[in-house]
Amino acid sequence: MSIKNTDISPLLSEGNNITLSQSGNVITVNSAPSGLDTQVQFNDGGVLAGDSGLTFNKTTDLLTTGAVDLTLGQIKFPSGQNASADINTLDDYQENTWTPTLSATGCTFNYAANGRIGHYTKIGRMVSLSFRIQLATTGNTLVANTMTITGLPYASGSGTNRAFYSSIYWANLATSVINVLIEIPAASSTINVFRLTAAATSPGAFVGNNLSTTAGSVLGGHITYFV
Repeated sequence: MSIKNTDISPLLSEGNNITLSQSGNVITVNSAPSGLDTQVQFNDGGVLAGDSGLTFNKTTDLLTTGAVDLTLGQIKFPSGQNASADINTLDDYQENTWTPTLSATGCTFNYAANGRIGHYTKIGRMVSLSFRIQLATTGNTLVANTMTITGLPYASGSGTNRAFYSSIYWANLATSVINVLIEIPAASSTINVFRLTAAATSPGAFVGNNLSTTAGSVLGGHITYFV
């Protein structure tokens, strides 16, 4: 259907409707709707009518509806977060990879093939991530200095006494332990690593030479934190 009018302005004057029709199909645009709420119009068996379950409020700029049924199963968020201060608003979602990297003064870490694997999911302020690190059996220089894991996809949020903790998997270490723990402190992009070699009131720092230079040491785990 085509529309041709050399002077369409009279059709757009206040108080008039614009009606387009062809073979019984009619679309009417009301140029002066009243009230705050406007129902979205649908063609229902040849009858154009509003749907009370889908209403646009022109004062609040909100489109209200009933239960959301995602037939395609997807919601797309922008690549950059559009942050909201409203506690009931979900403003970000991401699924991606990250590269966990060991760091300790005086140490050289040589990784096995596919020896640094990390994945994360971010929902709003919550980041849930996993990682697996494996050293090669050659090329490592390891000394007794405190070791951390760097490369977090997002820095943790700030706050007094705020931190996040988890126990993780280990294998082929140079030191016998009964537990390995990780911590993400407040306002940090680094994971601190701790170890327990016996029953104790507090864990000790994990150091570079707790890993083996030749056995292919493995550390892996999962932690959830907030930004």
